[in-house]
Amino acid sequence: MRKHYMTMCFRGDTEVTYIETDKGIIVTYEQAVYKGFHKLDITLNGEIVFVDGFNQAEVDYYKRFTLDNKEAIIIRNKEES
Repeated sequence: MRKHYMTMCFRGDTEVTYIETDKGIIVTYEQAVYKGFHKLDITLNGEIVFVDGFNQAEVDYYKRFTLDNKEAIIIRNKEES
């Protein structure tokens, strides 16, 4: 089950969610755009799993954000399990 982490109002209302899989926790960034969504999936180790619509600067930002918030996401995931 995907869990909500936060909404980044300062980044175009990007929704940040995460899900625990057999490969570990994957963080997803979704941003509504005209007729669809931009989407990015990143592991907690910073590996890009999927990217659609985000440019390289945005991918780099979200990768740094994921790595900076890794511990908080792990703790929150344990609390909600």
